[in-house]
Amino acid sequence: MSFSITYGLASALGDGNTVGWTVVDLASDDFVFGLSFEGTAATTVGGVGTSANGSFSGTLQAGSYLLAAAADCAAAGGSFFYTAAFAPVPAPGAVALLGAVGLLGSRRRR
Repeated sequence: MSFSITYGLASALGDGNTVGWTVVDLASDDFVFGLSFEGTAATTVGGVGTSANGSFSGTLQAGSYLLAAAADCAAAGGSFFYTAAFAPVPAPGAVALLGAVGLLGSRRRR
């Protein structure tokens, strides 16, 4: 399955603020991808860059996942946004099977 996210966190960064997002594998409770800021110090997981505004995409194994977004902006205020999507990726064998079915269908029509 593919995962993509676009985020804007920069206006929420500041002393005393904590803001971020993470994708958690529910079977293992492991963080798979993520970005968080405490003040202006970034912590990343799974190859995500340290830019406060940006986008990321990656591939997840079949399973159940939780996308968590959190912010504690009590000290400095601020705003942030996230737009995320999960999409299935067909297995390579499924694509080959569809191609074979298409060839058979075109052969019968002739």
